[in-house]
Amino acid sequence: MDRLQIGLGQNSYDIILASSAISEIIPHIENLHDTKKCCIVSQNNIFKYHGLELFKILKSLGYDVNIHIVPDGEKAKSIKYCRNLFDFLLAKNYDRHSLLIALGGGVVGDLTGFVAATYMRGIPYIQIPTTLLSAVDSSVGGKTGINFGGIKNIVGAFYQPKLVFINTEFLKTLPEAEFKAGLGEVIKYGILDGKNFFNELSEKVNIINPTYEGLPALIKSCCEIKARIVEEDEKELTGSRMLLNLGHTMGHSIEVLTGLRHGEAVGVGIVYVAKLSKNLGYLKKDEAKRIIDLIKKSGLPWEIPTCINQQSLLELIEKDKKQIRGKVNWVILHGVGDVRIHSLANSEIPII
Repeated sequence: MDRLQIGLGQNSYDIILASSAISEIIPHIENLHDTKKCCIVSQNNIFKYHGLELFKILKSLGYDVNIHIVPDGEKAKSIKYCRNLFDFLLAKNYDRHSLLIALGGGVVGDLTGFVAATYMRGIPYIQIPTTLLSAVDSSVGGKTGINFGGIKNIVGAFYQPKLVFINTEFLKTLPEAEFKAGLGEVIKYGILDGKNFFNELSEKVNIINPTYEGLPALIKSCCEIKARIVEEDEKELTGSRMLLNLGHTMGHSIEVLTGLRHGEAVGVGIVYVAKLSKNLGYLKKDEAKRIIDLIKKSGLPWEIPTCINQQSLLELIEKDKKQIRGKVNWVILHGVGDVRIHSLANSEIPII
């Protein structure tokens, strides 16, 4: 078992990296606070594989535990399912000291975190990610939210969990495509970090799988990179945290219009930004090729689907939450390990 800490003053918390039984989390839950009332928020298959054991352990220790199941997919990140969870917590008399446990991927974590941030003006929650994408990215950093009006994560809050518990054993139950989608975020961190991590991924990305012996170290590296950035700029006030949006401005819009998995759409977004950065004169041709080749080698989608209506795509980008006074803040590549924020109008971003 390994441990990292995100240092955010009174909002600091640990990231626990484990590789064996889910029971390892129990001492950490017991140390959080004195509540014995908690709710596991999950999805059917995930709860079947991982949640039932956690439920039984908590029950045996005297916890008052409830289970709240949400549907698979982005539809769960909606006003409807947010309200359903509010109603459930009220009906079960959850108070400000009760604990929410997000057991699932990014959808479960985002929804649970947002409800925790807003129910009774804030109750504690912990993240137990069960996908590669949520382990390396969405469970860490306190971004919570739901989709609204056809726009991803447009309603949300910065609200840090009390704990993140990552168990690589969970990833062995993932479908191959679901696991692979997480590589989009992993590659993002390789680009942000610079040449060593990027070079490692360039050599090994095609052999990374749930049983890959280097997987725990890879997840830890991603979490360390994100922790450093979040510690510098917890709520995107100075701009450094915006760098984590690499590939996401185009990626989010593609995800909404096509139904691609988040990590798949981020992969397409990274390729788009590499081409855009090259065309704008910021990224050398050979660097752009290395980045695009890495996405291709990973097996992720890399081209904008031809079924997308370009006007619809541009309209969604205009509504992006990073839009300020008619321009969108794009994360533009100047090199591997050198990414910067550029404010661009839609007229400056051809669909390439």
